Amino acid sequence: MYSLTIVGGGNISCGYDNPKGNDILTHINGALHHPNIILNSIVEINEDRQKYILNKWGNGFDIYSSLENSIDKHKSDIFIVATPTKLHFKVITDILSIYSPKLIICEKPIVSNLSELEKLNKLIKLHNIKIVTNYSRRFDKSLNVLKDKILNANNKYHFYGTFTKGLIHNGSHMIDLINMLVGNIYNIESINKEIINDDIFGQFIVETDFCKGIISNINDDKLSVFELVIYTDLAKVIIVGENKGGIKFG
Repeated sequence: MYSLTIVGGGNISCGYDNPKGNDILTHINGALHHPNIILNSIVEINEDRQKYILNKWGNGFDIYSSLENSIDKHKSDIFIVATPTKLHFKVITDILSIYSPKLIICEKPIVSNLSELEKLNKLIKLHNIKIVTNYSRRFDKSLNVLKDKILNANNKYHFYGTFTKGLIHNGSHMIDLINMLVGNIYNIESINKEIINDDIFGQFIVETDFCKGIISNINDDKLSVFELVIYTDLAKVIIVGENKGGIKFG
């Protein structure tokens, strides 16, 4: 059994689903359903949000306004950092200044800038701790079979990806998926781009160890798109978002 503390009480932590639903879309729901996880506590500074969490999910765990108070009572094996991006580095630093858990899972993007990333790498080495960014597709069994049994055996010639929302947030899922399925990415450059609400939209050339491809994103709240097409010597593989149905071969 592993104990867990969730830092941050936003939608990804507890808002996207509910205890009576069929889908598990949040950290709290996943923790409560997992046979090997004990949810010790949630850290959330907003009192109204605390009440929302307790009313929705019950009182089978403690809830705190302070990380220090939570750690003082619960030395959890795993911490999930699900705060706004600008607070990720501070929260991770605060955790490690008090306690070294076995694992920290952090929402993407893991930090806000290169300087924070360099500091984080030093912290990881100093505390000898594992930190995982929550790219959920990395843990999808079907995608891992696709990677190991099909794509690794075939030559890859080209790919293109389309998604909604910004490059930094939703686009980081696309970039990680390309890195996982096509090959290590060593360069990304823009064909055209614009900044909207502190995120990046446009078209981009992505170069991997095996081939080049193009990704583009759409700024439209009415659409929900996540699609990656990979051309190999034997097949065209289409990966679509979970709401679209999975993997197709052409």
